[in-house]
Amino acid sequence: MKLITKILIFVIIIYITANIYKKIKYLQYKRYQDYLDNIDGETINTDIVIKDSSIHGVGLFAKKDFNKNDYLFKGIHPTKEITHYASLINHSYKPNSYLLENKNGWFVIALKHIKNGDEITADYRHTPYFIAKPDPSWK
Repeated sequence: MKLITKILIFVIIIYITANIYKKIKYLQYKRYQDYLDNIDGETINTDIVIKDSSIHGVGLFAKKDFNKNDYLFKGIHPTKEITHYASLINHSYKPNSYLLENKNGWFVIALKHIKNGDEITADYRHTPYFIAKPDPSWK
């Protein structure tokens, strides 16, 4: 087989593999969105506890390990009412959670692996427009 034919076959295999990977990632995202669409979001997550925080007042702490992209709890209702849990998330410039919006409101999702005992934090700079932004003096 000529070299050009081998290269062409290799390129086609790479192209097909990349498209299959994109399709899998899309289906995983779609399944996750469907999951969030069907969640009531009002259930209190028993794997999260309110405790004194070294950042400010009280905060939310993980009672188990959470993986990146795990659903933690509903943060904001579609009416823009902030849930009690979300009101307790302290600001960090190195957060471990973020808000993901869909038709049922905003959900707090693990941005990275959160270890048992870690405080759940969010970067207030990356919140909806109706949420107060961080004070410049905050850490």
